[in-house]
Amino acid sequence: MWWMVDLWLCLGCALLQPGRANPQNYPIIWEDVALNPPDGKNLTSSCTCNLHPFVCDRKCCCDPDCPQALSDATRRSGECRPEGFPEQTLDFCVPDGFVKKVNLPTGDDFFVLKKQAADDNFFGQLLCIKKSSNPKLSDEYPDPPVGAVDGNPSLVPCPSTATEPTIPSTYQAHTPIFIARNGVRQQLALPAPIFSAICVDQAVVGFLDNIPRGKHLAEDVYRSCMRAIPDESTLERFCEAGGVLAPERYRNFTYARTPSGDANVSPSLPYALISNNGSITTADPETVTSDFANGVCSNSVQHINVTVYYSLADSNSVEATIEQVSVGLTLTDVAASAGAHRQFVRVVFVDAAQQVDVLQPFSGNPGYLRGLPLLGGRLTEDPNSDKIAVQRFVRGITAPQGSETDGTCSAGAQGDSVRFGANSTTNCAIELTRAQLESFCNSGNPQRYLEDAMRDVYTAIVTEEARVGIWGNSDPDNVNEWLQVRVSNFPFNEMSFSASPASCSNVVVGYDLKVLTGVAFASNNLQRKVLYVHLCFRTDTWTFPATKSASEPHRFYLTSTATFVPKDQEKRTNVKKPSPPLRTNVPEDIFYPFVTSSAAQLRLCSKAAVGSLAAFLTMLVLL
Repeated sequence: MWWMVDLWLCLGCALLQPGRANPQNYPIIWEDVALNPPDGKNLTSSCTCNLHPFVCDRKCCCDPDCPQALSDATRRSGECRPEGFPEQTLDFCVPDGFVKKVNLPTGDDFFVLKKQAADDNFFGQLLCIKKSSNPKLSDEYPDPPVGAVDGNPSLVPCPSTATEPTIPSTYQAHTPIFIARNGVRQQLALPAPIFSAICVDQAVVGFLDNIPRGKHLAEDVYRSCMRAIPDESTLERFCEAGGVLAPERYRNFTYARTPSGDANVSPSLPYALISNNGSITTADPETVTSDFANGVCSNSVQHINVTVYYSLADSNSVEATIEQVSVGLTLTDVAASAGAHRQFVRVVFVDAAQQVDVLQPFSGNPGYLRGLPLLGGRLTEDPNSDKIAVQRFVRGITAPQGSETDGTCSAGAQGDSVRFGANSTTNCAIELTRAQLESFCNSGNPQRYLEDAMRDVYTAIVTEEARVGIWGNSDPDNVNEWLQVRVSNFPFNEMSFSASPASCSNVVVGYDLKVLTGVAFASNNLQRKVLYVHLCFRTDTWTFPATKSASEPHRFYLTSTATFVPKDQEKRTNVKKPSPPLRTNVPEDIFYPFVTSSAAQLRLCSKAAVGSLAAFLTMLVLL
């Protein structure tokens, strides 16, 4: 029996059913949440390139989710990604044959020290001289014979004769994904920025080539590109059936179970989300179509989410077949006056044997990696039990983001992620006339624009439910691995409008996020963590310029900052083994007749007896 599993990828898109999660968040699988989650974290193992549970991270040879044959092949080709910090080494000033071992501790808390041989010259060994002018023998190689001898011809063969490409019987790494559209067999291609930011529709998707593919899959949720819309006729062409903005272009075809086979897999369409002015509604993904009227293309494709479930021929093989495909779309209205439209693509390959409901990428394993999103979420309680967990935000903690065309704040749009270890400042513009500024100031809602720009993240902050992951792979089902965000400058003061000059005071214009970080574990395998999070709301006075016409909009700005402060930590100092004792306890009569059991008689020993005692001790040491 085939198990169909749901996967939320588009802005945390969930299967929008009663009681399911908001599409802005990852859902919680309450069956996986323990009543008493464990405390603490295992820091002894590390695989820094393994950022996706249940998914093979390409070229991450320590990822247990990768087929063993693929990892072995990657090791042989020398393309494995770094799995941790390089081992430390120790240079000796004497040949390594003179040293049996290094008298420093090793184990879970200390790195291993390797012996390196010193130069074979007397002064180099004695004075630790790396180089000297004394002649010495250098490394030598035998002089190889030239010509067609000693196997030389076999080392420089002619390239093999080109042959007609063949379609493999099973999918392997990088094999193009095949589809059938209207009876025509072709390769799956999705929008991609190839030579510039403009979308190219001939980017073929390869098996196990997750999109986006960067250094780390967790860096970005989507790969994006721009559709240039110079005029209404271009938008109308994009919007018509089969056009690049039409939903049917990305759903009306089947996926080939094998590259050369005829058996096809019809994709499931778990959702079609329609976003308008920050609000999201649902539509039947089987029937929703785009429509062009009055210079606007409604139901234009914005996000494309493809999840491919595959099964391996066996555990030692990289040959696979496609078992199921899930395609989800997010749609929106696009006006020709915008001049451009950005599309987002995400493709993930999941082993069908894993009963995974939600794919939540890590930002480290276990410690954070610099530049990856700061994990964030909202503390949530199961309405049917006493269980609590953290509902992760797809982009983590975010800042208000401006539109790409004019920089104005986009209501409901998810802003850019706060990146671990990267101090940042973001802003976007609010355009108001004088009358609009006065109306807003009298509304009694000073946080209105910041709330519109942040939505769920803002709500979690002001309700004290916002949480930040302590580790880069903090488990959302374990609340002990999450830290509460401490908030200052809240509740807000009332706004006050002044007519001359036209100004509104106490407007909430953003926040300052302060993150205290620390390191743990051994110096050759540092794991970065979050120690404390403090968010301070920012307020300001918005003043309408007296030199500007009252009917002309003026720009006011929301500004937010994120600052990471590393804690000053001292390394452990007690890293050396204790010195051996200078004396050993022995029976009191061991030196009889020189010493008796009486302490008084011992003090009255003659000089001769003491000298004999010293000689005897020296003899014992030499033995």
